[in-house]
Amino acid sequence: MAQSDSSPVQVKRRSAFRAFGLLVTASILAAGPAAGGGLTVNVTGTKTVSGVFYVGSAVFYTVVLTNGGTGLQGDNPGPEFTDVLPSELTLVGASANFGTASTSGNTVNWNGQIPAGGSITITITANITATAGDCPAVISNQGTIFYDADVNGTNESTALTDDPGTAAANDPTSFTFNRTPLLSATKGVSGTPREFQNISYTVVITNSGCGAQPDDPNSPEFSDFLSPFLTFVSASAVGNPGPAGTATFDPNSAGVTWNGTIPSGGTVTLTIVAMVNFGSAGQPITNQGVVSFDLNGDGTNDTGAVTDDPATPAPGDPTVVIAQAAFLAETPTLSGLGLSVLAIALAGTALLLLRRRRTA
Repeated sequence: MAQSDSSPVQVKRRSAFRAFGLLVTASILAAGPAAGGGLTVNVTGTKTVSGVFYVGSAVFYTVVLTNGGTGLQGDNPGPEFTDVLPSELTLVGASANFGTASTSGNTVNWNGQIPAGGSITITITANITATAGDCPAVISNQGTIFYDADVNGTNESTALTDDPGTAAANDPTSFTFNRTPLLSATKGVSGTPREFQNISYTVVITNSGCGAQPDDPNSPEFSDFLSPFLTFVSASAVGNPGPAGTATFDPNSAGVTWNGTIPSGGTVTLTIVAMVNFGSAGQPITNQGVVSFDLNGDGTNDTGAVTDDPATPAPGDPTVVIAQAAFLAETPTLSGLGLSVLAIALAGTALLLLRRRRTA
C-alpha cells in the first residue's frame, strides 16, 4: 500500500518540474538575445577641401567616414550621409569608393555599409558660383552622418563631419573666398545692314564676380576686330557705375579695344558704329568680341570669354547680319501722252535741222 501511495506523488512532482521547465524555456525564447548581440556602431567623419577658391573655379571635398564600433553599420533605410552645399557653390558631382553616392540639386547623399573598424571615402566636386551681392569672406560646409548605434536596423544616431585641419572638434570645413571679377558680355546690333548705311553694335560687359576688374596696362579688357565688309565710323563707352574707360580703334588691324575698370556688379556699355561696304550685298557679316579679365586676382588678365548674341537662344554665339544691296537711283518715266509729245518734239527738231542743211 505504501508503494502505491507514493507513486502518484512522484508523478505530480515530475509533472510540475516539467511544466516549470517549459515555462522557463518559452520565456527565454520569447526574449531572444539582446539587440545587436552586444555589438555597437559609432561612425565619425572628417571633411577636407582643396582648390584655388575664386569665382568660376572648382573645389574638391573629401569625406572619410569611419566606423569605430564593434558591429557592422548596415545600409539601412535612408541615407547614411547627407551634405547640402551652400548657395555660393554649385554641385558638379559625387563619387564613393564603396556604396552609392547620389546627387539632387545641391545635395549629396550616400548609402552603404561600413564594417567594424572600416572606413569609406566620398569625393564631392563643386564650382564656386558666388555672384555680386552674395560674396561671403568665408564659405563653410558640414555634412551629417546617420548611423545605427545599437545595431537594430535603424539609423537613430547622428554626427557632424569635422575639419581635421583645425583643433576644434566637430567644426565645419571652411575656406577663405578670394574676391575676384567674373566678366561676360553680350553684343547686339541695330540698323539696316544696307550698303553705304551704318549699323550700330551695342556691347554690354557685366562683372558678376565678387571683386573689381582692374585696368591691366598690358592687356585690353575688350577686343573686337571688325568684319572686312565694314568700315569703322566711331566707338564710345559708358560705365554704370564707375568710369567709362577708353575705347580706341586701330586702322591697321581694324580692331576696336577698350581699357578700363569695372566694379563688382557693374557694367560698361560700348557702342561701335560701322558702315556696310559696297559689294557686300548678300554676304553674312559675322562679328564677335572677346572680354579679358583677371580671374585669379593677381592683377593680370588671364581669362577670356566671347560675346554672346542676346537675340538668339544659343550661348556664346557671334552676332550675324546679312548685308543688303544699296538702293539704286530710280529713272524717271513718261506717260503715254508725254511720250507722244516727246516724239513730236524730236520730229520737229529733226525737220528744223534738215531745212537748215538744205538752205545752207
